[in-house]
Amino acid sequence: MSTSETIDQPFANEFVAAVRARFHDSGLLRDGMEWAAGGVQPPDAAVILYRDRPGGPSLGRR
Repeated sequence: MSTSETIDQPFANEFVAAVRARFHDSGLLRDGMEWAAGGVQPPDAAVILYRDRPGGPSLGRR
């Protein structure tokens, strides 16, 4: 995707929802890991925030 294109917001929302569902369903996560937030940063990056333990700091992936 070039920087002149914009992300289709309904698709972006679906994408983040799918990542969130995968996060919750993954057997690879440690007990206590929790989803904090997710969103799309135009033009072509998803940002996912999570905690590795309850009450822990927010960590992220782009």
